Amino acid sequence: MNQLTKLTPAETLLIRSGPAAPLKDLLKYTLMDLLYKQVLEIEEMKLQTDLPNSFKTYRYIRIGKRFHEYTGLAHEHVFLSPFLQNNILKLLFDNAVRIGYENAGSQTRYVSMILKSYTLQDIVKRNWLQRLFGGFSYTSGGISTKAAIDFEFETLEKLVTAYRENKDQRILDNLKSIGGNIFLLASFDTTLAKEIEIELQQEFDRRASTDTSGCSTYWPTSSSSGCWSSFDSHSHSSSCSSDSGCSSGDSGCSGCGGCGGGD
Repeated sequence: MNQLTKLTPAETLLIRSGPAAPLKDLLKYTLMDLLYKQVLEIEEMKLQTDLPNSFKTYRYIRIGKRFHEYTGLAHEHVFLSPFLQNNILKLLFDNAVRIGYENAGSQTRYVSMILKSYTLQDIVKRNWLQRLFGGFSYTSGGISTKAAIDFEFETLEKLVTAYRENKDQRILDNLKSIGGNIFLLASFDTTLAKEIEIELQQEFDRRASTDTSGCSTYWPTSSSSGCWSSFDSHSHSSSCSSDSGCSSGDSGCSGCGGCGGGD
């Protein structure tokens, strides 16, 4: 899996699908990869409601144990920027998704962010018109790389099938070596991917229906996140400093998209 060990999921998806790779998917797999690498992590909390013996689960995203040792790429900073401003910040899960979408801007802008990656410099090329509209072409080496990636995915699909049959740890280690690219496998589905996609779709719908930039607090629904099985690398904390949109100690964060920043 020589190629996939070098690439983030967004880079891989862009190479395989071209400039038309859906913005929603590029963002979804970027966030999942950051969670997988423990740069960010999920914290779940149960808070009592107004009803007796009734609790509601809220989910936050905060910095993970590898946050401070990780150098984020341009396309990852759409999710990392709020935490770089204040490393004790925590955001409601859906607020973090919304901020990432807002920081990404447009399809063209986000594709351009991904194409800044040093790993893609010998794979793709762009003329001035492509830079303007978010397109790109493959170099001769890029054509070979794309073919190699497609072959690696064919091999991985067979490995997933084999792992399901015999639970061989060596197969699992091989699969884990490609990092967040594991989420791009057609046979590898997670609840978390679906939840992120729902939040992104809501943001797409909201943008389509309004031009306002006002701040509103979204509350996540209570749902199980036990979707990582053997790939689970997240820790959960039982502490919570706030039930607002985001929490940052004494920073006065308002709990809305304003907690985020541009690139």
